[in-house]
Amino acid sequence: MHDAYHPPFCLGLKGLMVSAAAAAAPSILFGPYVVFIAPIIFVIALLHGLFLGVPAYLLLGRWRRISSWHAALGGFLTGGLPIAVVTVANIADAGGDRSILDGLDGFVAPILIFGAFGMIAGLVFHRIVRRPAGDE
Repeated sequence: MHDAYHPPFCLGLKGLMVSAAAAAAPSILFGPYVVFIAPIIFVIALLHGLFLGVPAYLLLGRWRRISSWHAALGGFLTGGLPIAVVTVANIADAGGDRSILDGLDGFVAPILIFGAFGMIAGLVFHRIVRRPAGDE
């Protein structure tokens, strides 16, 4: 086990803000609605990063050195798992009239989209807060 690296607070805060902005950036694909959608995605990404991403990053960093692959996978899970839970809960609330397989595209597509947003955010966060190369 190596020494755990904990970035300075201001660097972590910068990483969190910039990664949330990076996750919201693809909302430009929504055209003129970007004015309304981007701030909502930013806030959601910020909350996901704060309550899921940063604790996962720090926890994983205690056991091993975090690579870009770890950050990408962690970001994907941070973005995709909450929407998966919400989707499954909505299907369960439908009273058994629907199953996940009935609307697989409606189940998988949001997970992939939000997972991709999370992956972008995870990689940006990692790039900002990673341990400097000479600081072993």
